[in-house]
Amino acid sequence: MNYTKVIIELLLFSISLSIYINSLHLCFQEGMILEKVYNWLDKAFSNQSWRKWLGKPLFLCATCMSSIHSLPLLFILPIWKVFFICIFAVTISTLIRDKIFE
Repeated sequence: MNYTKVIIELLLFSISLSIYINSLHLCFQEGMILEKVYNWLDKAFSNQSWRKWLGKPLFLCATCMSSIHSLPLLFILPIWKVFFICIFAVTISTLIRDKIFE
């Protein structure tokens, strides 16, 4: 087994997932195109528990989003690869979010 090829594949998946996560996260921010969807969800679910259980892993937290948005990879990759992609994507997404956008 060629380990360098596997590592490069895992890093490429992680970087592309992190870019997708951060761009989706930015789309829901104030002044962006999906801000109206966020405001609608905020009004539809008036209690604060929706942010914790639904909003945070889907589009509010760049770190939390990696766990949910990497689940479709389970259908095309072995579970151990998805596990490493998720860990790498959490780290890369958090670094991108903290160092570049804030």
